[in-house]
Order: sequence, then structure tokens, then C-alpha cells
Amino acid sequence: MNKPALLLSAAFCFSTLTDIAIADDGDKIKKVNCNNANASVQSTLDKVKVGRDTTIFIEGFCDEHVSIVKDGITLSGDRDGNGVVGGGLTEITITGAQRVQIEYLDISGAGSGVGVGEGASATIRNNNIHDNDADGVGVYYNAFARLESNMITRNGQREDEEAGIQVYQGGTVRSSGNYVADNGYAAVEAGSVTYFRSFGGDRLLQKGCSENALPGEGNSCGEPGTVAVDCYRSGVCDFRDTHVIGNIDITSLSNFDIRNSTVNGDIYGGGGSRVHVRPGVTGSGTVNCDSTAIAQGAVPCFGSLPPTP
Repeated sequence: MNKPALLLSAAFCFSTLTDIAIADDGDKIKKVNCNNANASVQSTLDKVKVGRDTTIFIEGFCDEHVSIVKDGITLSGDRDGNGVVGGGLTEITITGAQRVQIEYLDISGAGSGVGVGEGASATIRNNNIHDNDADGVGVYYNAFARLESNMITRNGQREDEEAGIQVYQGGTVRSSGNYVADNGYAAVEAGSVTYFRSFGGDRLLQKGCSENALPGEGNSCGEPGTVAVDCYRSGVCDFRDTHVIGNIDITSLSNFDIRNSTVNGDIYGGGGSRVHVRPGVTGSGTVNCDSTAIAQGAVPCFGSLPPTP
């Protein structure tokens, strides 16, 4: 399985952490050890001076919801610099803040894993985001997020319509190297005037599908009422070098463009949507259209994948 290069460690160090000096580049570095009583990431974050880029290294699992409203904040579990997930939180919300980075953390619990909203800008990379009640990652209200090499699994435990990655109300996501599987309604759900671009090796699996499943042609692997991808309400979904296992819904004036990718599943276009399958797409399945949808490129409506050379 070609999962992201993400190493997960079940063991945490138990040394006592304190603030250290300002780094040479002027950034502030803080450390929080949630194995210690009364340790709090939010309390530490609240003390950060506005305008001072700050990295907070997290050790142990911090059972708290952290809210980020200041620019230049990095939350990291990689305090030893060895590329291993080394700390955790139950939920992170980024509201309006710019240049935020969330990395090498285990994020699991009630609510969404990471929410990015109100025009915020964030990079979310090398995290294990799993078993959250709601979305794994939500990007909304004109916010932007870059998702890189995360494992996003088993989210949407409470709500059937939640997703591994949820983008809505003007949100924009650029996604690469993520493994998104076994989430509630969809691996990716993008709609209400949003832009979702998958490139560079994302693997998106419908709930109930495995890496070796070959759905399509009436042999769907997914659980009923779920899809791998849902692009709706004027959403734009652009897939390049992406591996999809499961069905794809494109509805309500949305645009779906795919190239140099694999789709093992059926594509359904409806509600005035446009489906553009380019040469070089491989896999197994059918492009289905209602009377208002358009299929362009190498596979027409009711044509089969892969495209005929």
C-alpha cells in the first residue's frame, strides 16, 4: 500500500518541558508536556504575543480543544526532529489566522479534527487525523488549507454526512500525498462554490472499500449511502495523479476534471454538472449522466473506464 510517508509512534517521551530561548530567526519556541498536571496548549497559546511567529511543541495527548486566532502559529509533535507523530489534541479550530501550521500530531475526539475558517490560511501535514465524531478536516468560509501527507481515517463517527475532508462555503484545498479512507459519508466532500485540487498521490477510498477492491460495472465495494467523492453546488474538483476507489458524485452545476489518475468506481454526473475525463485515466467503471449533465474528453456519457486508446 502506497500510504503517505508518515511514521506513527505509540510511545511518548516523558521529560519535563519548558520554554526555550528565542531562535536565531526571531521565532519563539515553546513546549507543552500534557503528561504533566495542568499543562495546557491553549493556555500557552493565549500568552503568545501578537505578531510573534511561535512554534509550540506538544508532548503527550492533550485532551483539549485548541482555538488559533493569531498569525504565525505552528503546533507540532515533532520536537525531536525525527519525523514521528509525538503529541496529540482532541480538536483544533483556526479562525481567520494566517501562516498556521499543524504537523506531526495525533488528532482524535469529539467534534472535527481540524477546522479552518473565516479566511484563515493553514498547512496541515504529517498528522494522524482519526476517529473524530465529525469531519477529519473542514475548510470553510473562504479559508485556504494545504493538506500534505496526512492519514485521515474513520472520521464522521457521529454524523452520517461528515467526511474525511469537507470543503464548503468558498473554501479552497490543495491536497497531496494524503491517505483518506473509511470515513463517514465520503473521503472528500466539496461544495457550495469551493475548489478542491488533488495532486501528487492522494489515495481516496469510499467507506467499505479496500485497496484491492475493484468496484464499477455493478460491483461496488462501498457501504450504501456513501461515496468516495461528492462534488456539489458549483464545486470545482480537479484531480491529478490521484487514486480513487469507490463512486464519485458530481451534481448541481459542479465541475469535475481528472487526468493521470486511477478510478475504480462509477462516476455520476447530474444537475447540470460537467465531467471531464482526460486520456491517461485508468481503472474500471462507467460515466453515468442524467439529461442535464455533460461528459467531455475521452469518456462520453455512459462510456466505460478506462478510456479507449
